[in-house]
Amino acid sequence: MRVIVTDSSAYLTRGEAERLGVVVVPMTYSLGGAVRPESYEGENGDYGRLINRYTVRLHTAQASRAAFVSAFRSLVQAGSEVLCVTMSSRMSGTYGNAVFAAREVDPRKVRVVDSLSTAGGLAQLVMRARALLDSGLELEEAAQALEALREKVEIVFTVEDIEPLRRSGRIGSVKLSVSTILNIRPILRCVDGALVSSGIARGRSDQRRQLMQKLPQGIGRVVMMDSDAREQADALAQALAARGVAVERRPLGPVLAIHLGTGAVGLSWLDD
Repeated sequence: MRVIVTDSSAYLTRGEAERLGVVVVPMTYSLGGAVRPESYEGENGDYGRLINRYTVRLHTAQASRAAFVSAFRSLVQAGSEVLCVTMSSRMSGTYGNAVFAAREVDPRKVRVVDSLSTAGGLAQLVMRARALLDSGLELEEAAQALEALREKVEIVFTVEDIEPLRRSGRIGSVKLSVSTILNIRPILRCVDGALVSSGIARGRSDQRRQLMQKLPQGIGRVVMMDSDAREQADALAQALAARGVAVERRPLGPVLAIHLGTGAVGLSWLDD
């Protein structure tokens, strides 16, 4: 048996994880001093309200080495090979923890891939990982194919407030002078696993327009991500549907919402 392991930032539902044969290693987050494990999509409660309440007592922690060791060891002892796909190493130490855990357990039976992505991009790679393994490829062949596919994953998004990204330290090369006052919002991309600036928008209609402009011609399906931004996400989904683009909605969970703030909305696609 070949099993996929990922971290909770893929935001799979419990049913998807079971169907795909995926073990999810949770990240953790703290709201007002209470530490909680991040769970499957739809099982994290009303985290948006809590994030807005505890604006300065918010913390997150990467999926731990011990958690990966435990997951890998139990799977290998049960006779499985493991393909692990994690969020970008340039956003979190989760990938490094998974690599150390694989070496400790059995590097011949556990292969770790840095997705250079997260959220909808990571979820798409997890699904491709299952297809690659089911196609009969050896573990190393599937890992190499996945590393080639990650170069074709795109993420573009916008946030309501740049301050959560400033506080998180994951702002990468985004200009710190970008402001969200006067109804000006940044347009951001994930490039080589890091966040970079891709423009500014003035107002929500301009946000939607610019997000759609980033979508190449010929892309017929996207994953839409949002953190407690249903109204904005609904409007963007309607605009994409009018253009003939199929939209898969995949809400963000508390860990990424803490770093991006509530009100973030974005698109991800795999351009192959």
